[in-house]
Amino acid sequence: MSDKKVPFLQTNLPVPLPDSSNYLEQLSRYLALSLSVPERAARALSAIVGGTTMMLTATLLPESIRQSVSYRFTAGMFQTFLIKNIAGMSSTETDTELRDEFATRKLLGSSLEAAGLLTMQFSPVWVFAIASDTAKGGQVFCKGLCTI
Repeated sequence: MSDKKVPFLQTNLPVPLPDSSNYLEQLSRYLALSLSVPERAARALSAIVGGTTMMLTATLLPESIRQSVSYRFTAGMFQTFLIKNIAGMSSTETDTELRDEFATRKLLGSSLEAAGLLTMQFSPVWVFAIASDTAKGGQVFCKGLCTI
């Protein structure tokens, strides 16, 4: 056998390790990107759901319903919260504006509403919202009658 070396048998063992500082930076970047996937998915999903429902309600519901207290209390605030707070799209125009500390206020309001539902079998908040919408509808109806 000759002393000639076969190319596929030549190895450079031990394999040199990559620069440890560069390797750790790449690994931490990869882990950070991997761990942020659920957050980015939640933000994207909330932007899709909020934007789609806002577009559908803007095209399908008349202005009088979108300006009602019941609508703003249920769907309007939820859409705005999804789009502006969760999705992070603060430049988007929405029908309703959220006050400061919306999540805290909503949590407290929901707990009071649940207490009302458990004790009186109806929610006082819903009763007042429906009464307000009924009064506003009656006012619009009376104005319509006066112009005829």
